[in-house]
Amino acid sequence: MAKPIAFVMSIIVLLIPSVCSGDVSGRAAIHAAALKTGVPETVLFAVACAKSARSDRSSDRSPWPWTLTIVGKTRHYASREEAYAALTEALRLGVTHIDIGLFQVNWRRYQHRLDTPWRALDPTFNSRVAGSILRDKWRQSGNLWAAVGHYQTATPLEASAFREQIGSELVRLLASEATASSSNERTDELGG
Repeated sequence: MAKPIAFVMSIIVLLIPSVCSGDVSGRAAIHAAALKTGVPETVLFAVACAKSARSDRSSDRSPWPWTLTIVGKTRHYASREEAYAALTEALRLGVTHIDIGLFQVNWRRYQHRLDTPWRALDPTFNSRVAGSILRDKWRQSGNLWAAVGHYQTATPLEASAFREQIGSELVRLLASEATASSSNERTDELGG
């Protein structure tokens, strides 16, 4: 069962070439991380959506760079400064189980990669750290799809559930891309 799913996901990754174009909600940062790490951009974008998405006014799910999950409670802050204040306060109180930014990189586990709280909230830096974590897990496992699950956890059942969530994000992205392409074609046909 895993091989057909991996094949379908690889097809989806190839069919969504422009999903991260533009500079909305960290998309440019995700694009740069994909180029730097070699992890497919659509996979990174799907992981970011799964980890930090919030719905904007148009009902599209978009990853949000000022997201913190502190001891299991997720909050989307309006600005980097607000997220930084909450993050530094939690750290001051001795809380270290904190997931940070677009990719919800865990402070306790990856503080050595995140460097400082302020830097951890930089969308470009956060994306690069997440991309390097995924790349390292991909190299260890030899399988991108396995690496996606291990980005979340090493526990097999939870990793499988996370891969399923990412698969749903990729399907949603593919549907969104198809709708946008279809809409653009209709506009071109109408001479607009």
